[in-house]
Amino acid sequence: MTKNTLGLLGGVILAKVLRRRIPLAVSWIITERCNYRCVYCNEHQVSVSEEIREEKVLFLIRTMARLGVKVISFTGGEPLLREDIGRILDCCSQEGILTRLNSNGALVPLRIKEIRPVGKLTLSLDGPEEVNDPLRGAGSFKRVVDAAEAAARHSVKTGFLTVLSAGNVQSRYIDFMLKFASNYKSDVTFQPVFQNRLRGQGKTLVDPFITDYREMLDYLIALKKKGANIGNSVAGLRHLKLWPDPAPLSCAGEFIFRRIDPRGNVMLCGVCPRPNIAGNCFQEDLRDLFLKTKPMTCDFCWCAERVEVNYFFKGNLNAVYNRLKRFFR
Repeated sequence: MTKNTLGLLGGVILAKVLRRRIPLAVSWIITERCNYRCVYCNEHQVSVSEEIREEKVLFLIRTMARLGVKVISFTGGEPLLREDIGRILDCCSQEGILTRLNSNGALVPLRIKEIRPVGKLTLSLDGPEEVNDPLRGAGSFKRVVDAAEAAARHSVKTGFLTVLSAGNVQSRYIDFMLKFASNYKSDVTFQPVFQNRLRGQGKTLVDPFITDYREMLDYLIALKKKGANIGNSVAGLRHLKLWPDPAPLSCAGEFIFRRIDPRGNVMLCGVCPRPNIAGNCFQEDLRDLFLKTKPMTCDFCWCAERVEVNYFFKGNLNAVYNRLKRFFR
């Protein structure tokens, strides 16, 4: 276990016991630009705002390190469309911050040497070529394969994110994803389609029948109990099985995570549909914004990673064991 990981676990204990409200993890939408046109996402139609310039990004990273932030997850859009992403990751590494980067994989082979400091590269893949490409675009499956191979050659740790939609809620596609990921000693996190997260438009095109979806969650739960390389915990999968019905879950965001968007807005969560922007980091001190963020109670929580963190923080033993096991991998 690395020093950074020990620091993260220690931070969780402090947050739990002392109710410390400086986040341990920040999810940062570093750009809204995207080079894909996934059918369940209209991110490419979003009016691209002026991105935070590199010098401000590096300043915020150093500030977060000083405040005690342990993990930054960079997402988008497609983070690798930023020319400076390598220098951003280098800065995090120098400041002792663990990093995660979510990518569609298209630019990974070209930029693999720049992103070597990343703690984990999560690649989006929804199944074999005949399933993935109609959802994410022609050639996208091959590009993920190339990305995974490049990451393996350069010893970059990978994981995979699979969005469960009408196109892939079949056991053979689940089996394919787990076998594919095992080739890279990786796990797969499964995520339901939900509108406010992916900004999707055509519910009839991508939303699975509820009965099909829940059968697949039962299948995933059974596989997880047998030790399959699934990133979700059994507790998390049971929660996601409730989609799309209301399923309140106590939120750890006040103590564990925050979100920063490309305009510099700081919020508790970018997933909850309720307004929760604390302010803008161009106008206010970042520490003050972290402390101003108010706790929320949502009627539902379908972001797989948020679900896992929430169950972990509330002390669910299954989620705690799953998270610790992943730390030790």
